[in-house]
Amino acid sequence: MNAIQSTFSLLFVIRKHRLLKNGEAPIYLRITVNGKVADITVGRSVRTD
Repeated sequence: MNAIQSTFSLLFVIRKHRLLKNGEAPIYLRITVNGKVADITVGRSVRTD
């Protein structure tokens, strides 16, 4: 029986170079499955100083 291996990771990323109108940086979720990456906004932002 052959087992199929796959990789999976989740990473939250703050995009400081893509500031919102209120000066906050949006938070993105980066999902990686078998080396393929997708970024999704989580609809939240943080203040950067």
